Amino acid sequence: MTLANTAQSTGTITNTAQTLPSFAIAYDIRANYWSTRYSYIPEQIVSLSDSLFTIKSGIIYEHTPAVARNTFYGTAAPSIVEVVANFNPSMVKVYEAVSLEGNSGAWSCTMNNASQTSSIASTIWQEKEGFYYAPIHQDSTQSPATTSTANITSVDGTSQFFALGVVNSASGSVINFKNAINNMSFPVGTTTALYKVSGATLVPLGYRADSRSGEKQITCNATTTGVAQNDTVVLVAASSIEGDALRDYYLQVTLSNSLTTAHELYAINLIYNKSNLHNQQGQ
Repeated sequence: MTLANTAQSTGTITNTAQTLPSFAIAYDIRANYWSTRYSYIPEQIVSLSDSLFTIKSGIIYEHTPAVARNTFYGTAAPSIVEVVANFNPSMVKVYEAVSLEGNSGAWSCTMNNASQTSSIASTIWQEKEGFYYAPIHQDSTQSPATTSTANITSVDGTSQFFALGVVNSASGSVINFKNAINNMSFPVGTTTALYKVSGATLVPLGYRADSRSGEKQITCNATTTGVAQNDTVVLVAASSIEGDALRDYYLQVTLSNSLTTAHELYAINLIYNKSNLHNQQGQ
């Protein structure tokens, strides 16, 4: 339906009915609110003598603490907790770390704001004084690839870009530059990719820098095809390591835990600092 931008415009809204997929939620009768959503969908549910029973495919199931956690009707599904950190909502914040109050660090974590994304593997958490801590990785919205289909046109931020210089010669796996590079600070290895400047674009070369091999040269992991004398070469590092920190007014955090044993999570804490451009006093 299309309406004109006038008060007299009329029209008819069609196809307003929509059937939502089934879901199960729980209501806390003491706190008077819907407290959680479940991954299982019973056909019937009833409590009897402090026990909970549900029916699925005509079979009665008793929900007890003795069964495998995160498993309903023989199907495993992770526990998922999602929160939004929005303390001091007018402050642009740089998020640095996250801590969990609970008895398990087996949580994988994804984080995002309006334009950035990051993640934390369950193996990263470190237990300290009953808390589980992990640093927040840099923005991983775009990470470079060493293939010809690499796309870096939408990389947010420039901290992962390192201009190495102008090529003097390229032979075998070695690139020799006209300028010194041994006094530059740039990463090497599998988290990097090399590009050459072509007008206003960067062309992926399909290989990476493996080491500095001299004052003016690097050794790559493959034959240095695609570069010639006077080409300008740029190294792009993985944004999750060298990219911009997660910064915004808020941060959405999603935790997932697939343990089949009992685990508890009491609180999620975000550690942040104010952005250097934030004007705390409005002056």
